Amino acid sequence: MTRYKQAQFADEDSSSIGSIQINETSRSPTMHIRYHTARGTSLWHARSKLEKVLLLLMFGSLVTIVVLASILATESTRILHVQPHVDSNIYKDGSMLSGDSPMPCLDKHCIFAASEILHSIDSSVDPCTDFYGFACNQWIKNNPIPDGKSMWGTFGKLEQQNQLVVKNVLERPEADFKSKAEKKAKLYYASCLDEDETMEKLGADPLLKLL
Repeated sequence: MTRYKQAQFADEDSSSIGSIQINETSRSPTMHIRYHTARGTSLWHARSKLEKVLLLLMFGSLVTIVVLASILATESTRILHVQPHVDSNIYKDGSMLSGDSPMPCLDKHCIFAASEILHSIDSSVDPCTDFYGFACNQWIKNNPIPDGKSMWGTFGKLEQQNQLVVKNVLERPEADFKSKAEKKAKLYYASCLDEDETMEKLGADPLLKLL
């Protein structure tokens, strides 16, 4: 009669944690499979190559954003910061000190602008009480509303002056014009004036021929 005896196996070493032992019959060799947990591995080495690349890109983007934000904050502060201007060369009554004070602008454009301002203001009015009257009373008196105009102001006057300048330019001799655009502008201006009454003589015949 066949008898079976219980096999005795030695206990595994307690230091090998998580090991698996596979035992077969006495005729088969014994196989041992061991694995160890990565307790001593750092988080960086445990990451894959793709994760490392993404982490580096994210870190670089964060550094770039911080640098750009610092530059923009510095530039905006420099642009928007306005220092109060205090001129030490001005007396309380508004007169200038002599010596190192800068020379006033004596160009004809500066003189003309200063003259226009002086002819527009009304020094008898307190600007703290009525600034509009102080700045415009004399201009209103010197520039009445022209005939045919419902309103009149500085922009209307400038427009009238510009039209006068253009009229004087277009009435120059044709030899003074060099570009085709200038010559065409003079031609259109002359056609609108119709000084020789050519349009009146021809009437609608040129248009009827085209139709």
